[in-house]
Amino acid sequence: KTVAGLCTWWLTTFCPRGSLSRETSRLRRHVVNDPFGKILARELTPSQIEQKFRSMEDAGLSPVYVNGLRRVLKTVFNRAAEEENGLWQGPNPIRKTDPRREPERKRETLTPGEVYRLLKYLPQEHRNLFATAIFAGLRKGELCGLRKADVDFGDETITVARSYDRA
Repeated sequence: KTVAGLCTWWLTTFCPRGSLSRETSRLRRHVVNDPFGKILARELTPSQIEQKFRSMEDAGLSPVYVNGLRRVLKTVFNRAAEEENGLWQGPNPIRKTDPRREPERKRETLTPGEVYRLLKYLPQEHRNLFATAIFAGLRKGELCGLRKADVDFGDETITVARSYDRA
């Protein structure tokens, strides 16, 4: 199989539904419809992979984006190695490449004063929901997935055990 063939196999067989659109686009652009994808998987070397990553960086793609392709390729080769029909044998060539150094992300958060102003302008029926999300640091799915049993007022704890779309 070619690298493109392995990637196409993984997309149709194992790619999580929530990631399918993004990973299909990424793999088509940089592997399937690229000369890189025509390389036979058994002949792929870490040097060729590094060269591909460098060309992506030279084209102006961010280290975060290049690392995203690196992660998915690593997953493709790992999954192929687990298959009984011998899609891939040997060490994962992606493991011998270095991840790109990513700039530290600056996350802007609301100040306590801004939180209280925001809550003041929300409709009364939404304030408790938003306050819980903000002060407990919960995402929408985590918040909506909470059950009464997850809140322990005695210990003042909230147990996040599910998401509303994965309950």
